[in-house]
Amino acid sequence: MQSADKDTVRLVKKELVRHALDTNETQVAVIRGLVHLYGKVRPLPGREHDFDAEVNLLYKALKTRPGVSDVVFEWQTPYQSDKKTTSH
Repeated sequence: MQSADKDTVRLVKKELVRHALDTNETQVAVIRGLVHLYGKVRPLPGREHDFDAEVNLLYKALKTRPGVSDVVFEWQTPYQSDKKTTSH
């Protein structure tokens, strides 16, 4: 993994905790700026109705970060999300 990708992984992990998502079982991989989020994700308790909105906010926040070319969500969730396995 390139040094820039390692820095981007740290940046992504910091961004994950800023959203109303339980990402304790989410893994992050970055290859040449392409961010892959995989594993399990769920909304925080009481925030189920905000799940898609939070995922969208996360996507937008990550796309504005230096070093991030795109984001691919490949995670498992009990909730329907339009970001489940696609990138924009």
